[in-house]
Amino acid sequence: MKPKVYILFILPLIVLTLALSAVAFWWVDSLKSPNSTFLQKQSFIIQKGETGAAIAKDLKSQGLVKNDLVFRIYLRIKNITKSLPPGEYELSPSQNLQSIVATLSKGPIGVWVTVPEGVRREQIAERIIESFELSGDKAKTFYDEFLKETEGQEGYLFPDTYIFLKSSSVTNIVAKLKSTFDQKTQNLNITTGLSLRQTVILASIVERETGKFEENPFVAGILLNRLNAGWPLQADATVQYILGTPQKWWPNVLSEDLKIKSSYNTYTFAGLPIAPIANPGLNALEAAANPKDTPYWYYLHDSGGQIHYAKTLEEHNANIAKYLQ
Repeated sequence: MKPKVYILFILPLIVLTLALSAVAFWWVDSLKSPNSTFLQKQSFIIQKGETGAAIAKDLKSQGLVKNDLVFRIYLRIKNITKSLPPGEYELSPSQNLQSIVATLSKGPIGVWVTVPEGVRREQIAERIIESFELSGDKAKTFYDEFLKETEGQEGYLFPDTYIFLKSSSVTNIVAKLKSTFDQKTQNLNITTGLSLRQTVILASIVERETGKFEENPFVAGILLNRLNAGWPLQADATVQYILGTPQKWWPNVLSEDLKIKSSYNTYTFAGLPIAPIANPGLNALEAAANPKDTPYWYYLHDSGGQIHYAKTLEEHNANIAKYLQ
């Protein structure tokens, strides 16, 4: 073989070999731990709905992997791109990439729990039990302890999205819910003359009686009009609270239910109930603290969820005939 032909033949092989060697070195080096001497673990959180690319970027920015692209490729090789559950993990820069992926694949030590606006404390317990994947005696024990810890705290367990460690005690979980309420309401500007406790009670009713945030100030204003005039509030949600059971916490109210003798029943007693009926969110709390000054005294929702206001009983009855009958 002529030297020139030989060079033309062997040169691409040399280039290819060098390129493959460089890629192999890059790959192997990227699998190594970012800092083998730093053994301390740190919190790493995967958000709900977060993509593999976003997770890889977060790991890189927190110094937990050397290369986010290699992390993404490794996930695809292992076919686990969609199986990293959201929540809180403990990871260390001393872990190599394979160890990081193995830790993430085992599932989080802390899980996301969303507490919606307007749920009662029993429903919060149910949501946490579901998120913690508790069952049997463990579920029952948690439920019973949660209700014991939250007795008298309805209304003060703030609706939000939390991360709770699966090992958290009921006491610590309840403390977090209550401290979040304190934090969120520390600057609440109450203009009605009501106390904070009365405002929370009113907000809990507003939360259950409305379907949209924009309705809250108007409904709060209507209920305050009734309250100041000495009228019964006549809020169905308070009767639902009395009737609620684990089978259905917010059942439909029948006409005979309006006669139930209870200090929560705003049809049989004027004024506010003795305690909140649910846990209101910040929007409802702000509406109850600073309601809309409104000429309306009545409201109803039609079958499509649209609210209709009325200034007089005659107008309200006309709305009933038009939208509910």
